[in-house]
Amino acid sequence: MLTHMVACANRGGRALRAAGRAVRRAARRSDGNAVVEAAFLLPVFLSFILGVVEVGRLFWTQSTLQFAVQEAARCASIDTAICGSTSAIQAYAVSKATNLNVAASAFSVTTSSCGNMVQISRPFDFIAADLFPVASITLSAQSCYPK
Repeated sequence: MLTHMVACANRGGRALRAAGRAVRRAARRSDGNAVVEAAFLLPVFLSFILGVVEVGRLFWTQSTLQFAVQEAARCASIDTAICGSTSAIQAYAVSKATNLNVAASAFSVTTSSCGNMVQISRPFDFIAADLFPVASITLSAQSCYPK
C-alpha cells in the first residue's frame, strides 16, 4: 500500500513538473505582447505629455503678459523720459513681452484713480486643440502703478 502511494505521488510530481515547464515556456514566449501593450499605452502617454506642455505654455504666456503690463505701468509712473506717451508705454510693454508676438495696439493705457493702468486681453490658441474642450481662451492681464 505504501509503495502504491509513493508511486502515485511520483506521478503527480512529474505532472506538476511538466505543468511548471509548460507555464515557464509560455511565459518566455511573448510573440509581440510588448508591441500590443505599447500600441495601447503610447497614445495615452503622448497625449498626457502634450497636455502638460500645453498647460505649461499657457501659464508661461499668462506670466509673460502680466510681467509686461506690470513693467509698462511702472515705467509710465517712474520713468517718463522713456514712457512719456501712450505709444511709448505700449512699445515698452511689447519689449517686455519677450517671445510673444503681440502688437503694441493690443495694450491699453489709461490713467485711473489708482495711477497709470496698462491692460491687455489676448487670445491663446492651443497647439493641440483636440486635447482640450476649447480651442482658444482669452488671457487678460492688468496692472496699475501709482503716480
